[in-house]
Amino acid sequence: MWLSGNQISRINAVDFAGLHALKYLYLDGNLITSIEAGSFDSLYSLVFLLLNHNALTVIPDGVLSPMVSLEALDLRGNAINSLNARTFEGLTKLVYLNLFANSIATIGCGTFNTVPALGYAQHTQAHTHARAHTCTHARLSRRLCMLPHFSPVPSSAHCHHVATSRKHNTVRNGLHSFIPHHAT
Repeated sequence: MWLSGNQISRINAVDFAGLHALKYLYLDGNLITSIEAGSFDSLYSLVFLLLNHNALTVIPDGVLSPMVSLEALDLRGNAINSLNARTFEGLTKLVYLNLFANSIATIGCGTFNTVPALGYAQHTQAHTHARAHTCTHARLSRRLCMLPHFSPVPSSAHCHHVATSRKHNTVRNGLHSFIPHHAT
């Protein structure tokens, strides 16, 4: 379903009700600022979701979890500022995740523990100078280091604070398991 480039500002719980067989949903290039709880409850067959280039600042806890077949999620070009353990909950088939060009300052411990199939993730330098609370995870560090512009963070099973670099304007956790090569 192509809904790209419209003036959609909110996703409501009834918008996709009953669309159980829907596989592809293009919501990119809209003005979406919020997603109501239950909005994706009928989309358990969805494999591809574009939500890039909107105005999202948060992905509500558990709102993505009904999409158990989701393999690709594009969230680039929003204003997302934090991720937590419930952000990607239930997305066990997710292989591709794009978080490029967001303002991610906080990535909570366990954020990527529920996405065991994740094989490609892209993240940009965050647009903040705040300290980021992060958790590096050895399994993710090894599995996601296929990214061309990132190298793995030294593995650690505990949470710690990671300072951002003013010089490079970079949250030094990358996708909580990467540091850009140029940020030292």
